[in-house]
Amino acid sequence: TEGIGYQKQKGYKAGMKLDFIDISRAFFHAPALRRVYVDLPPEDAEEGMCGLLEQSICGIRDAAQNWANAYTEFMIETGFKKGRASPCAFWHPARNIRCGVHGDDFTVLAKEADLDWFWEKIPKRCECKHRGRLGPSDKDMKEIRVLNRIVTWTEEGIEYEGDQR
Repeated sequence: TEGIGYQKQKGYKAGMKLDFIDISRAFFHAPALRRVYVDLPPEDAEEGMCGLLEQSICGIRDAAQNWANAYTEFMIETGFKKGRASPCAFWHPARNIRCGVHGDDFTVLAKEADLDWFWEKIPKRCECKHRGRLGPSDKDMKEIRVLNRIVTWTEEGIEYEGDQR
C-alpha cells in the first residue's frame, strides 16, 4: 500500500516514508504564556529585584503547555491542520503530510520531497536533530529506536515494538 512506501505504477521509491525529529531543549523554544518571576543568579542579584521569564524553562508548571502552544502555532503557520481527535496529530492537506508529536519528538509520514520540505522548515523555528528516515530505498534506515520502542521497516509493513517495561 502507499502508506508503507509503495505507490502504484511507480514502485517503492515514490511512496511514503517516516522521518523522526527530536527537538533540543524544547521548553526553551516556547514563550512563557503567563507571568513567571524567578530569583536572579547571585552574581546579578540586587535587593528587591527578580527576573520575569520571557521563555519557558524546565521546572515551571506550564512548560509543557507552553511548548504545546508553540509547536501548534508553528504547525498551523506552516499549513498544517490540527487533529480533531488529538491535538498532537497534524495533517498538511496541500502536501499530504501527517505528523504526530509526543513531547519533543516529531514523527512525520510523507513522500520524500515533502519530508525534505518539512525538515527545511523546522530548524528555522527550533534547534533540532534529524534522528533518521525509515523507508524502502537502500539509503533509508530500516530500524530506529524512538520513545524507548523499536520501529522497523519491513517488506510487509512497519513493525512497532512495545516498550519492554
